[in-house]
Amino acid sequence: MSFLVRCILKESRRIQTITVHQQRNIKNWLAPTLKELYRRKEEYEYLHGPIPTPKRSAFIEWNFGSEIYAFGKRLGENFDDVLLRQAFTNSDYVRKIVEDQEKWGLETSDLTKNNSNEELSKEGRELISQYVFGFLRHALKKLPEEGVKCIHDKLLADEMLSHISRSLGTKDIILTTEHEPDDKTYATVFCAIVGALSRSSNAERTGGFIRDFVLTQLAENSISDFYIPNKAWETLASLIPGVDARLANQEGQGTIMAAYRVAIFDSKKNFLGEGFGETVKVAREMAAVDVLNKVFEIDESCSPLPLGPTDCPKIEEIGLKMNNPNPSINEVVPNVVRL
Repeated sequence: MSFLVRCILKESRRIQTITVHQQRNIKNWLAPTLKELYRRKEEYEYLHGPIPTPKRSAFIEWNFGSEIYAFGKRLGENFDDVLLRQAFTNSDYVRKIVEDQEKWGLETSDLTKNNSNEELSKEGRELISQYVFGFLRHALKKLPEEGVKCIHDKLLADEMLSHISRSLGTKDIILTTEHEPDDKTYATVFCAIVGALSRSSNAERTGGFIRDFVLTQLAENSISDFYIPNKAWETLASLIPGVDARLANQEGQGTIMAAYRVAIFDSKKNFLGEGFGETVKVAREMAAVDVLNKVFEIDESCSPLPLGPTDCPKIEEIGLKMNNPNPSINEVVPNVVRL
């Protein structure tokens, strides 16, 4: 045993400790260079404003054809390649190309002049408008035409269409002279994409595209947030004779934090709805809005819109409602039993 211990100790003496020294290998010129570049950047921004972010097309690996192909596949739609390219070509970009060709004495073909997305955008916006009208009239049968028109206008506003267009990833593909496209350009491109899809596919696919990307914006908010009737109390009084508004509660009267709660009852003393406000008049208006939302069946307790692939209305059903408006608010017959 002692012999084994002596052998182990003898071998352990031969083991040498190796010391490792780490080195970062940062050159002495790196820090001064970065400081100088930062100083020049700050000086330029002070004199000329912020440096704009370079366009994606300015990079050397940019490939417009590949981006167009990937865009169509990403959406799962079969676009005609020529039409999809045209949908992303803004009119100001075409004018710039024509001016450059005329400047250098080159011939400008009619194909180049007519290669913008203006025609496709008009066609697509009209398709979106018709489908949204038909869908809302079919899904919200008791909502007056004024409410349908209000929701339609908000869905087709440039701000909304621009938000949808950005979400689809169109920012880096749009051909325009603007360094940063504005809302109108984004909206024009999205409408042109719908127009290109209608020419490349059938009405069922186009309608599904509009439903999936435009009408689903209603799912983020309540329908009642998109439409608030004007003069709600007067409208309610004309629809349901004998309604009565009563002050149910009040807090902080005479202060800047005053709050009033008004309840509305029908002629048989049945409770219809309530509202809150900083004054009695405002609370009565909000209570009337609450009752009207129940009459029009757009309150929070109503069923959600049929936006799924199985419960959505068919294109034929929507087509019947495109040119068949809902009754006006003065023609609505309230469902008092539901209230």
